[in-house]
Amino acid sequence: MRRLYASKLNLVMLTVMWALLLVLNLITYVNTKSELILVVVIVAVVGLVLNFVFYFVASRKR
Repeated sequence: MRRLYASKLNLVMLTVMWALLLVLNLITYVNTKSELILVVVIVAVVGLVLNFVFYFVASRKR
């Protein structure tokens, strides 16, 4: 499992998916000003940060 987290393809794919989720939710938040969408935006930011943390921790142990 550590090898999967340390792969560059995994980093690129997850970064693209988290960034797309973040951008779409930011657009929705600007249009609606809903607090629920703001929570989803925060979750997307945390997911994007954790993606890089998992990658660098797993690649360091490699």
